[in-house]
Amino acid sequence: MISINLLPEELRPIKRTPLPYIAGAGLFSMSVAFCAIVFVSNIASIHGKSSELVTYQTELDGLKNVVAEYNGLTLKKRQLAQQVKTINEISSDRIIWSRQLFNLGRLAPDNLWFDSISVEPKPFTETRKVYNPKTKTMDTKTERINKPVLTVAGYVVPGKLGQASISPFTLDTESDEEFANLFRLDRSTFKDTLFEDIGVREFKLEYLIERRGDE
Repeated sequence: MISINLLPEELRPIKRTPLPYIAGAGLFSMSVAFCAIVFVSNIASIHGKSSELVTYQTELDGLKNVVAEYNGLTLKKRQLAQQVKTINEISSDRIIWSRQLFNLGRLAPDNLWFDSISVEPKPFTETRKVYNPKTKTMDTKTERINKPVLTVAGYVVPGKLGQASISPFTLDTESDEEFANLFRLDRSTFKDTLFEDIGVREFKLEYLIERRGDE
């Protein structure tokens, strides 16, 4: 049977091919498949990274004891270094009195003997410049401070030249490098007297205890 469409051409329905729908469905299927592949790949990658993370965490846990021991040793090293530094500072500032008594005996001439040797603090007056914020000038401030003093007392009899002089001893103590590095003669007193009917000169020497460079 022959069918004739009598409608005008502009009113006739457009004939559509199914190929675009088929192509779209195929493309959608391919996209879904690609997403599935990517998802599975990501899952596998995440699983692999998780396994690596567990491995690294296990290794890190195993190193915690080593790290703790290292930190402990580092702390002990610092503490020992500080102790050594403190000991060195104390040793450098400490006066070995047995050595200084030996020096006094070494420097004393044959016609001199000691009656007493002592160390005691004595007051000194010192002045220093301080800044006055009110007047914005440098003012002079006087202070009373105690300083350690080595007091050496004794007697000297006439020597080879017939004089009872303390000068050779004081000059030697001031010029001796080791002794003068720690002691500075601050005051001296003398008095002629008799010792068992022998004319002697009694002396008293006061040495300020301070290292050279600390003045």
